[in-house]
Amino acid sequence: MSRLRAAAGAVPLQPVVGSCLTGFALRLEPSVGVHDPLMAKLLLLDDGSTRLLWIACDLIGFSPEADAHLRRTVAAALSVPSRNVWVSCTHTHSGPCSMPFRGPLGNVDEAWLAGTFEAIALEASALAPRLRPARVAHATETVTGIGYNRQDGVSPIDERLVVAQVSGDDGRVIATLLNYATHPVVLGDRNLLFSADYPGHAMRMVEQTVGGVAMFVQGSAGDVNPFIFRDHPRDAGTFEVAEEMGRTLATTAVSAIGRAPPRSDLRIATAVEHVNLPLDPPPSKSELDALKANFLARRGSSEAIPQSNDARWATFELAWAQELEQAMTRADVPRELTVELSAARIGDLIAVTFPLEVYSQIGLDIRRQLAPYPVIAAAYTNGLFGYAPTDRAKDQGGYGPATSHRFFPHLLTALGRGTDAALTRASMKLAESLTSS
Repeated sequence: MSRLRAAAGAVPLQPVVGSCLTGFALRLEPSVGVHDPLMAKLLLLDDGSTRLLWIACDLIGFSPEADAHLRRTVAAALSVPSRNVWVSCTHTHSGPCSMPFRGPLGNVDEAWLAGTFEAIALEASALAPRLRPARVAHATETVTGIGYNRQDGVSPIDERLVVAQVSGDDGRVIATLLNYATHPVVLGDRNLLFSADYPGHAMRMVEQTVGGVAMFVQGSAGDVNPFIFRDHPRDAGTFEVAEEMGRTLATTAVSAIGRAPPRSDLRIATAVEHVNLPLDPPPSKSELDALKANFLARRGSSEAIPQSNDARWATFELAWAQELEQAMTRADVPRELTVELSAARIGDLIAVTFPLEVYSQIGLDIRRQLAPYPVIAAAYTNGLFGYAPTDRAKDQGGYGPATSHRFFPHLLTALGRGTDAALTRASMKLAESLTSS
């Protein structure tokens, strides 16, 4: 009889048609329908002394505060420490607004969010009675042609698909977890239908093939866009393209895990580390005044939905500039951001979480330094603060390293040089605490 036990479940997220989608500054029009279902998937693991609950949602992300509230609520329902409740988001850009952003993009439907959290907590509490003996298999395969490095077009990306499958002693699949790194932005800013994008297709195809619940955990995708946008404009992204990407990942996952031997003699260990990340200094007052004047001129009239793309973008940037100006007046501009990283070891499989949009090289460095252990790099997990770029990307500039913070309400300035090294060091420290025990 296996020492490890597991149970899995799923909750429909049921976004409200007519509410706003989120993820694109240029898309302010409301949703008009649902193309494919958005889900929250739950996996509970119990080795007799430690429980770990992993929740994966087809959403762009949660604010750190809302995420912490959900984790505490679920932890209380399961009688586990909140550090052993993980909440990941696939980061689809075709979901409802589940977290605030600056400007008109951040109108969260609080009633919908509260109902969503209640449904997830209810399903989580129902998992414990369903725990049954289980075993875990895992496999890693390289999958090319899914994404490319949007930062500079040439830097490497993490193209490894990590698959972990939990099955009962009877061989029936309980859950399959897929970990891959590419922004779910296939459908672009013209799409007004709710969709889980390519991760949703991948999960449904896995479930149809092997049964059980399939979960998608987004990896170090901060600088990775779908491959189709390397050579084609945004309108080349279609539901058919998203489905094909999902099919490629699902087919590879099913094939790889089918050859992997399952193990049942597994124990669970978890660890948490708080990391202080450097923030860039703010601009001077004269520099900020010039930026504000530029944003105001580009925005033009203060109509609810500006017509031009440039005016829409400037609306968000103006909201940031006004907030930064107030903070500078109070001499209250942070120079560090403290984030929580979590890690778990399940047998020889290691997972590390980041509440950030982590750049590819960070994920690659962590995998390299933790070899030969297979690693699940779980970004967009336990909240979302913003982008975590490499020093190389900081030198290059651009949206992710230099201006993306203007959209994230927890950042007045961008994460600075040394962020990549700090995250890598903390990940190594977490992993060492798990592998040495």
